Amino acid sequence: MPFEAGQRVGVYEIVGSLGAGGMGEVYRARDTRLGRLVAIKFVSEEFASDRTSAERLEREAKLTSLLNHPNIVTVHDVGELDGRPFIVMEFVAGQSLHAALLQGRFKPNRVIDIAGQVADGLAAAHAAGIVHRDLKPRNIMLTEDGRPKIVDFGIGKTSQPVPGHDDLTVEAGSTDTLRAAGTPGYMSPEQAAGRSIDFRTDQFALGAMAYEMVTGRRAFKRDSAAQTMAAIIEAEPEPIAALAPETPDGLVTVVERCLAKDPAHRYASTQDLARDLRDLRGTSPGSRTSRATLARRMSRRRWAWVAAAGAVVLAVAVSLLLWNRTHEPLAQARALLDRYDKEANVDQAIVLLSSISAARRDLVAHTLLAEAYWRKFDATKDATFADRAGKEAGLALASNQSYAPAHVVLAMINYGQGRYDGALGEAQRAVSLDAKNGRAWRELGRVHARLGRRDDAEKELRTAVALAPDDWTVHNSLGALYLGLGRFDDAVSEFERMQALTPDNTRAYNNLGTAYFNQDRFDKAIEMYERSLSLDRNPTAYSNLGTALYQQGQYADAARSFEGAVALPGAAFLHWFNLGAACYWAPEMRGRAKEAYERAVALGEEARSATPKDASLLTELASGYAVLALLTPGPAAEAPRQRARKIIELVEEQQPRDAGVLSTLATTYEELGDRQKALDTLELALRAGYSIQKFERSPWLKELRSDERYARLKK
Repeated sequence: MPFEAGQRVGVYEIVGSLGAGGMGEVYRARDTRLGRLVAIKFVSEEFASDRTSAERLEREAKLTSLLNHPNIVTVHDVGELDGRPFIVMEFVAGQSLHAALLQGRFKPNRVIDIAGQVADGLAAAHAAGIVHRDLKPRNIMLTEDGRPKIVDFGIGKTSQPVPGHDDLTVEAGSTDTLRAAGTPGYMSPEQAAGRSIDFRTDQFALGAMAYEMVTGRRAFKRDSAAQTMAAIIEAEPEPIAALAPETPDGLVTVVERCLAKDPAHRYASTQDLARDLRDLRGTSPGSRTSRATLARRMSRRRWAWVAAAGAVVLAVAVSLLLWNRTHEPLAQARALLDRYDKEANVDQAIVLLSSISAARRDLVAHTLLAEAYWRKFDATKDATFADRAGKEAGLALASNQSYAPAHVVLAMINYGQGRYDGALGEAQRAVSLDAKNGRAWRELGRVHARLGRRDDAEKELRTAVALAPDDWTVHNSLGALYLGLGRFDDAVSEFERMQALTPDNTRAYNNLGTAYFNQDRFDKAIEMYERSLSLDRNPTAYSNLGTALYQQGQYADAARSFEGAVALPGAAFLHWFNLGAACYWAPEMRGRAKEAYERAVALGEEARSATPKDASLLTELASGYAVLALLTPGPAAEAPRQRARKIIELVEEQQPRDAGVLSTLATTYEELGDRQKALDTLELALRAGYSIQKFERSPWLKELRSDERYARLKK
């Protein structure tokens, strides 16, 4: 029974109907708590008693709710009313792509823009292991400013096709536990044939939509759904050049690749597809480059060859099948690790790569698994994962000493464990083996930055950016270098590029906020940290927000923000360390400071066991012990004080040159009561590029700032 305007569904008040079809009914509603408009989709009464439909709706809604991307409609809530499950989604004011196409075909640049943004959204979903399976113009909403948003993400529908209507959803392969729900006009050949599917089925559907946008015609339009599905399996669409000759060759090449019958001929990762579309933005109509033309001709020859030589390649297909069983998880794992900023991606990559038996793992699989384990260690500080990373990297090199990506991963591992000479050797080896590998140059730049060779580091990281301009990690590393050099405007530029490439990446907002923070633009910094938290409640954003408040002398507010960080899974040494500092300087919270520092040093010692030469960690750990000595009455204070001094000796042996390490070391000397050492090290920090303003704001250095020697340093 339809809902009426004004009717309540929990905290949601129905405003009106947005439509019905398939297994659902969609209503516009108002969230009475937040005052925002939402869309509520109910399982229709016909399917309300079908627990499979209900469970599937809830399961897929939960999966979709994990995705935070500007081109994917957000799922806010799930629930049930009178036995009818529903999901609550972001309300999109605008029209569907289907409705927009009724007005005629689009100009090529608009096709590139829409398809590129849809590909960005799909890449984020695929990286999280989610395949839409029913991508079509009705499931793409265009906002009032033209931004596409994918809706009904991953929700299979069970209605059968109506004769003459090939845009309704059907199911193929009902015995498959991952049934290939799809729409005949946009199904991939493997969907239409009832075979197993993966993320590349969405690429085919996007190709079909792009074809329709640019030509004004469906790629496989036939009189019935059955005929349409047969055409998808057997026929080729009419050439785009015959229908829309002004279409740039680059766009034609991308569409033809997406529409390849064989999934192996599509993109190995949807991130690559999105990158190709991004590169086409700004291409003028009628643009013809020799490279694009050649790619187009090769693509057409491949299609003709596949059609003519099916019988000849039967034997090859058997070996390809065996190859694909290994290759497919490798391609997916690479795409997942490209977005390691989401820990769930790292977990899924490990699962995918571990599914390849040890006997069948080649050097690529070993290398990717080594990287996955290292990323997992970096997120958890569990030394078990660091050990596994080293083992897998060793197995990769045992099979081929000349594989550059394996040396890149070993450089990462050595760097993360403070073995900078080892990291330098591995990075140099990677660059010598493959001078076009942007990540090899990234690691070489990172280690040179750590070793104080700043000019070399900048040159190498700029080379990395030139070789891999769409890799957010190289912009992140170059931005971090600029932060350390005090070139904050340059850092902002790099982090803004990083944010543009990965708009759902919390690290981009956290780092951009830190760049603003270093410019004393605290309002902008806080805005970035809050945007990061809106994407995901992550401890880094809480900690950075607390640091911004701390630097403004708002110690109690800072402590509350740090408490948000330590309350989350993944809270680490630094989060507890920062909480301790804020509590120490907030008089009403001083009683919590010792507990926080005790927790901090315990976590710091655990982290130190895995990275015993990490100078940043060691100096902060020494500072933690120094403050514990201040908080401990009587003779018992000597134990943490001596612990701090022994750790400082280890740092001094490394002759640190990093401005951040030197600044923490200077503060630690002051906490230990060694004023001369504090001033000497503070001077080194200033020479390395550390901001005098930060020293001016530090409550730990209040007494030091009255020393006449400090006054001379300021000059």
